[in-house]
Amino acid sequence: MSNQIEKLQMLITLEKSLLFVQYNQQKKQAILLSIVIVFFLLTVLSVNAALFFHLSDFSEHAVSAWKMVALNTLLALIPLGLLFSNRQKSAPENAVKDIRDALLSDLKEQAESNIINVQESIEKIQNFSRDIKTFSDGGLKALIPIIKLASEVIDKKKD
Repeated sequence: MSNQIEKLQMLITLEKSLLFVQYNQQKKQAILLSIVIVFFLLTVLSVNAALFFHLSDFSEHAVSAWKMVALNTLLALIPLGLLFSNRQKSAPENAVKDIRDALLSDLKEQAESNIINVQESIEKIQNFSRDIKTFSDGGLKALIPIIKLASEVIDKKKD
């Protein structure tokens, strides 16, 4: 029983560590996504400014604005690339998941065997109670002639 409790405690610890890893990954993804959104909005703003300068005959400013569009696009793509590259699971995380799955399967097997043992014990108790009931219903009446015969034999031996 203490072995099962230790396994459950280990399972809880593993689940906590996996949740912590997932929390950190989601936090990093949220930060990267917010950076991507900010640079995307700056890119849209730069495109708007570049079009305005191009249409209003400020061509020297329009070239600078288009350079800002390119720079903001590049700066938006870098965190986006990091966001998609971080989707792979690390080797320690995979090892922790393998250990967790092995513990779960072992605990499941132990629980199933305990259930089977309990069911077998219940069946044995039910069979025993049926046997006692059968014996008490008809068994004692069947023994009365044998007991009388045995007592007569004992009485004859005494005489």
